[in-house]
Amino acid sequence: MIGPTPSREPRKDDYADVEAVEAMLPAERLAYWSKEFERCIRCNACRNICPLCYCRECVASQHDPQWIPVSNSVTGNRVFHIVRALHMAGRCTNCGECERVCPVGIPLNTLMRKMARTVQEDFGFEAGASSNDVAALASFGLNDPDPEQAATP
Repeated sequence: MIGPTPSREPRKDDYADVEAVEAMLPAERLAYWSKEFERCIRCNACRNICPLCYCRECVASQHDPQWIPVSNSVTGNRVFHIVRALHMAGRCTNCGECERVCPVGIPLNTLMRKMARTVQEDFGFEAGASSNDVAALASFGLNDPDPEQAATP
């Protein structure tokens, strides 16, 4: 027997993990994430498990031009995870698989949830809420309003 259909109501989330990181001073936050990313072994499990990482050629794998160092290094790891988080902004549905499969336990879902919350607050977009919506950062128009330019006299 199949159980009840899961609710499609938006999940209530207190974002306690995100707020704890946001409460840090910028230097503390940099130190925190640097320490976490330092442990990364660049196994790509986070990228490989993600159902929304579907680019034909990931920017992290490109060699010409090479935007992200392929080898495991503190700087390369930081760039890899930050670029991945930015790339997933507006697409990540917060399934948590990236964090679950990380063999060294980096709190990747906290980073992804931070990005998702920012996209929701700034663009009013929640990934996965509607199959008809185009992701907030997946399109643009030449006539898109620019609030900063509108405020300039």
